[in-house]
Amino acid sequence: MNNTAKILQIGSNGAVVQLPERQFPGVVIQGDSLSILMRKMIEIRLMITDKADISETTSEIDDVIDKLYGRIALYEMTLEKNSIPLPYTKWNKDDFKSNNTKKDKIDAWYDGSAICVIAVGSHGDPLDLGEEEAIEFVNKINHCIKSAQQGDAPEPALPAR
Repeated sequence: MNNTAKILQIGSNGAVVQLPERQFPGVVIQGDSLSILMRKMIEIRLMITDKADISETTSEIDDVIDKLYGRIALYEMTLEKNSIPLPYTKWNKDDFKSNNTKKDKIDAWYDGSAICVIAVGSHGDPLDLGEEEAIEFVNKINHCIKSAQQGDAPEPALPAR
């Protein structure tokens, strides 16, 4: 049995290594880097159980994803460089990263049978409004109430802000 591992690529905090008698290479992660990832996951777990602010939790999750994606990217590049097929479908970072293009949504409308109201932040948390925004929103709701009382036709919803 050959006990010698072949280093295929050295990265900044780890390496891609081919162990003897294994079909696919593995990734070596430095102990301190592994400890940091573990600590972050524990912090995220506590945030979730403590019902912390969703945007803070999402930010922490994205940080772990970025660190792991760096390892995945090194692994995929190394296998490609060494003409070794991936043992899985190649990752696309956009497939698992939160959608940062979402916008806050605030709207009120009368749909013909009910007054509909939404005020949610881009990460799904309640939306904080300034005084002027709150007054504008209340005016919109009041307009919807008048439309409902008068039996007016439904109004189209406004786009996200």
